[in-house]
Amino acid sequence: MREKRPIPWYWWPLWMTILAAGLFVFYVLFTPVWIGIRLVSWLAERRNHAGEPAPPT
Repeated sequence: MREKRPIPWYWWPLWMTILAAGLFVFYVLFTPVWIGIRLVSWLAERRNHAGEPAPPT
């Protein structure tokens, strides 16, 4: 088995930039959208259950 060559230095900034962009998209853009969808779903479910009579005990 051959030993692998070291990775050239100029790839590291590119990979770190792509990683930072991916983290930004996931945590800054997608998380608030996901929380908003969950909030709308929770409100719709709560509104839907508000009109139902209480189950008999």
